Amino acid sequence: MEGYGVVIRAALQTPLYPGDRFLFRLSGRGGDAMFTARLASVESEDAAALVALAAQSGTGAFLDLAEQFYTFAIEGSVQMVKAETEARYAREHGSVVLDGWLEGQIKDVSEHGVGIITQEEIPSKSTVVATIYAGMGVIEVKAEVRYCRKVSDNPQTFRVGLRLQDLDRINSSKWNAVLQRTA
Repeated sequence: MEGYGVVIRAALQTPLYPGDRFLFRLSGRGGDAMFTARLASVESEDAAALVALAAQSGTGAFLDLAEQFYTFAIEGSVQMVKAETEARYAREHGSVVLDGWLEGQIKDVSEHGVGIITQEEIPSKSTVVATIYAGMGVIEVKAEVRYCRKVSDNPQTFRVGLRLQDLDRINSSKWNAVLQRTA
């Protein structure tokens, strides 16, 4: 992969130095891409310089956090591997009603699940009926509560992960349309 690289914009508390090597694992819909890369440079530049730098390296991935631009040169080949966790796609609109009464706001979606914010705690491992309103018609499906955690900056709200179960052909088609519009 000579000539390809990754540029990341970040504010790090621990300094990185040119020549340091890292293992990257980037998650996507079809699996994860893994590769090693060497830190080539650290710069403080404006956005136009970043775009030029990414063009010089062939490709660029950007995380808009702050401060420094870290350019990594990919060494060797990129390997595609099975994802350890499903890729999640942020989705800031849409809602879910659980068991006909508890409302939640959609935060992210994945191939087999949805992450929501609710005002009530739900026991992990429980099964609920989820009615999903995500812009592609109503999807009603059973879902397993994989986790339920208090949101740190607002203890009256909970982050809930739902794994969708037994999507029929029509609901599966609707869910795939939601994913395609989100990804």
